[in-house]
Amino acid sequence: MGFFSVLALQGFLGLVNGVLSSFVVIFSGALLLYILIYNFRNHVARSFAALLACVSLTYFADLALFGVGDARSAVPWLRFQWVGIAFIPAVYLDFSNGLLITTGARSRMREVAVHVSYGLSAIL
Repeated sequence: MGFFSVLALQGFLGLVNGVLSSFVVIFSGALLLYILIYNFRNHVARSFAALLACVSLTYFADLALFGVGDARSAVPWLRFQWVGIAFIPAVYLDFSNGLLITTGARSRMREVAVHVSYGLSAIL
Protein backbone atom coordinates (compact mmCIF):
# COMPACT_ATOMS: atom_id res chain seq x y z
CA MET A 1 0.00 0.00 0.00
CA GLY A 2 1.70 3.15 -1.16
CA PHE A 3 0.74 6.75 -1.57
CA PHE A 4 -1.60 5.94 -4.41
CA SER A 5 -3.85 3.56 -2.52
CA VAL A 6 -7.54 3.90 -3.25
CA LEU A 7 -8.44 5.56 0.06
CA ALA A 8 -5.55 8.02 -0.10
CA LEU A 9 -6.39 8.94 -3.68
CA GLN A 10 -10.07 9.35 -2.84
CA GLY A 11 -9.22 11.60 0.11
CA PHE A 12 -6.83 13.67 -2.00
CA LEU A 13 -9.38 14.11 -4.80
CA GLY A 14 -12.03 15.08 -2.23
CA LEU A 15 -9.68 17.74 -0.86
CA VAL A 16 -8.94 19.06 -4.36
CA ASN A 17 -12.69 19.15 -5.09
CA GLY A 18 -13.32 21.12 -1.90
CA VAL A 19 -10.55 23.61 -2.63
CA LEU A 20 -11.71 24.18 -6.22
CA SER A 21 -15.35 24.50 -5.15
CA SER A 22 -14.35 27.05 -2.52
CA PHE A 23 -12.42 28.99 -5.14
CA VAL A 24 -15.40 29.02 -7.50
CA VAL A 25 -17.77 30.24 -4.75
CA ILE A 26 -15.41 32.98 -3.56
CA PHE A 27 -14.46 34.19 -7.03
CA SER A 28 -17.99 34.13 -8.47
CA GLY A 29 -19.38 35.78 -5.33
CA ALA A 30 -16.82 38.59 -5.54
CA LEU A 31 -17.44 39.09 -9.25
CA LEU A 32 -21.19 39.04 -8.61
CA LEU A 33 -20.88 41.78 -5.99
CA TYR A 34 -18.68 43.87 -8.28
CA ILE A 35 -21.15 43.61 -11.15
CA LEU A 36 -24.13 44.42 -8.94
CA ILE A 37 -22.40 47.48 -7.49
CA TYR A 38 -20.90 49.00 -10.64
CA ASN A 39 -22.90 47.72 -13.66
CA PHE A 40 -26.43 47.10 -12.48
CA ARG A 41 -28.13 49.19 -15.18
CA ASN A 42 -26.75 47.14 -18.08
CA HIS A 43 -28.95 44.19 -19.14
CA VAL A 44 -25.97 42.03 -20.13
CA ALA A 45 -24.32 42.66 -16.75
CA ARG A 46 -27.53 41.82 -14.89
CA SER A 47 -28.01 38.56 -16.77
CA PHE A 48 -24.34 37.66 -16.25
CA ALA A 49 -24.80 38.42 -12.54
CA ALA A 50 -27.78 36.07 -12.50
CA LEU A 51 -25.62 33.40 -14.16
CA LEU A 52 -22.94 33.92 -11.53
CA ALA A 53 -25.56 33.72 -8.79
CA CYS A 54 -26.78 30.35 -10.09
CA VAL A 55 -23.22 29.03 -10.29
CA SER A 56 -22.44 30.33 -6.79
CA LEU A 57 -25.60 28.76 -5.42
CA THR A 58 -24.78 25.40 -7.00
CA TYR A 59 -21.20 25.29 -5.78
CA PHE A 60 -22.13 26.62 -2.32
CA ALA A 61 -24.53 23.72 -1.88
CA ASP A 62 -21.79 21.40 -3.11
CA LEU A 63 -19.49 22.78 -0.41
CA ALA A 64 -22.17 22.36 2.23
CA LEU A 65 -22.48 18.70 1.28
CA PHE A 66 -18.90 18.12 2.47
CA GLY A 67 -20.04 18.61 6.06
CA VAL A 68 -23.11 16.38 5.81
CA GLY A 69 -22.83 12.99 7.47
CA ASP A 70 -25.97 11.12 6.44
CA ALA A 71 -28.29 10.99 3.45
CA ARG A 72 -31.30 12.37 5.32
CA SER A 73 -29.61 15.68 6.06
CA ALA A 74 -28.15 15.88 2.54
CA VAL A 75 -31.56 16.03 0.85
CA PRO A 76 -32.28 19.74 1.60
CA TRP A 77 -28.84 20.73 0.32
CA LEU A 78 -29.31 18.70 -2.86
CA ARG A 79 -32.69 20.34 -3.47
CA PHE A 80 -31.09 23.74 -2.86
CA GLN A 81 -28.39 22.84 -5.37
CA TRP A 82 -30.99 21.88 -7.96
CA VAL A 83 -32.48 25.38 -7.81
CA GLY A 84 -29.23 26.73 -9.22
CA ILE A 85 -28.88 23.89 -11.70
CA ALA A 86 -32.45 24.30 -12.98
CA PHE A 87 -32.09 28.03 -13.63
CA ILE A 88 -28.69 27.95 -15.35
CA PRO A 89 -30.05 27.18 -18.88
CA ALA A 90 -32.68 29.92 -18.66
CA VAL A 91 -30.21 32.47 -17.35
CA TYR A 92 -27.68 31.49 -20.00
CA LEU A 93 -30.32 31.98 -22.70
CA ASP A 94 -31.14 35.40 -21.20
CA PHE A 95 -27.43 36.29 -21.20
CA SER A 96 -26.98 35.30 -24.85
CA ASN A 97 -30.16 37.19 -25.78
CA GLY A 98 -28.81 40.28 -24.01
CA LEU A 99 -25.56 40.03 -25.95
CA LEU A 100 -27.43 39.71 -29.23
CA ILE A 101 -29.64 42.70 -28.38
CA THR A 102 -26.48 44.70 -27.67
CA THR A 103 -25.22 43.93 -31.19
CA GLY A 104 -28.56 45.03 -32.67
CA ALA A 105 -30.09 41.62 -33.37
CA ARG A 106 -33.38 41.94 -31.50
CA SER A 107 -35.86 39.10 -31.90
CA ARG A 108 -39.30 38.86 -30.34
CA MET A 109 -39.22 35.06 -30.65
CA ARG A 110 -36.00 34.85 -28.63
CA GLU A 111 -37.45 37.06 -25.91
CA VAL A 112 -40.49 34.77 -25.70
CA ALA A 113 -38.14 31.78 -25.50
CA VAL A 114 -36.32 33.43 -22.60
CA HIS A 115 -39.57 33.91 -20.67
CA VAL A 116 -40.71 30.36 -21.43
CA SER A 117 -37.38 28.95 -20.28
CA TYR A 118 -37.63 30.88 -17.00
CA GLY A 119 -41.11 29.43 -16.53
CA LEU A 120 -39.91 25.90 -17.21
CA SER A 121 -37.01 26.37 -14.80
CA ALA A 122 -39.39 27.58 -12.11
CA ILE A 123 -41.57 24.50 -12.65
CA LEU A 124 -38.53 22.24 -12.33
